[in-house]
Amino acid sequence: MKRFVLLALITSVPNIAWAQEYKPDFNCSADHSKDSIATMLCQNSDAAKHELIFDQTYYALRQTVGKAGWKALKQEAIADDDALKACVATDAMDGTLPKADPQCYISKMDEITQKYKARLSGSALEEANRPIDQHIALQQKFIDLGYLPAGSIADGVYGEGTREAISTWQRVSHRPSDDGFISDADAVVLSAANAPQQAQIASAPPVNYAPPQQPVTSAPADPISGLCHGQPQPMNLIIGFNDPYAAKGKCYEVLIASRFGRRQWIDENTVLIIDSLPSSSEAYETIVQDPNGHIQYGKIAIVIGVDPIKYTAASGEMVVAPTLEVLKYVN
Repeated sequence: MKRFVLLALITSVPNIAWAQEYKPDFNCSADHSKDSIATMLCQNSDAAKHELIFDQTYYALRQTVGKAGWKALKQEAIADDDALKACVATDAMDGTLPKADPQCYISKMDEITQKYKARLSGSALEEANRPIDQHIALQQKFIDLGYLPAGSIADGVYGEGTREAISTWQRVSHRPSDDGFISDADAVVLSAANAPQQAQIASAPPVNYAPPQQPVTSAPADPISGLCHGQPQPMNLIIGFNDPYAAKGKCYEVLIASRFGRRQWIDENTVLIIDSLPSSSEAYETIVQDPNGHIQYGKIAIVIGVDPIKYTAASGEMVVAPTLEVLKYVN
């Protein structure tokens, strides 16, 4: 709560709580030498834990009020921040940084947390009542399942990126609600979920960035060959479509996976893959659809390019993404 201007999406938070060691919601490697409370939070794990507990409740209330209420809620939180000044000692005569009292901070932070929590109900309240360690574990589960980008940090605070991941998982898993809150029932189901596709990805063949142009002689001779006007071209990684219309009408044998980027489920039958080479900052978007059922992420499939799908990215940019439709999976 100390720096609300620093509160950000979970996918951008640089800190994490491991076991009983907690860090606040801002970067402790930055210079906080003139900020008593920030310095104390970076040094005191228990105080940092209570800040994360507040943050989780704050973001639950933020999800409840919606975008129309974000500004007012932030202003309220900044005003509540004034109460924490009482936890800082008076200025030291020797010019050293006044110390902040961790127990005072925890007590006042818990009071503010309870005030915000009193405005929650239903699944939002069930979520806010959950211990922060469980939030961290559930958030990590979304990373493991691919609903959050690989490399994301789980600190138990559910920002916009995590809320979107929760809603997507709820839709894909056919949960009773896709409100973006993890209810007690959702937590049980999510905790038991696994990601078998991860083992499949790990055992996949090495990436070939320059797909061979020769036909795949091992592809079966079936009606798909006629649809593809020959044999599909092999491509182990979905990457490199600079022209979104270049794939239209062409067939490929692809591994549906992102090796260096991330994936985002649009619905049960559709996945958006955002990928880039480690040596390049340029990103490639590819949408894969399976008209016959759930996308089997991590499987090799025969696909055909169809009309590109247009969507608006988080940055506001209009993206025309090459779109591939699954014809069949390769056994």
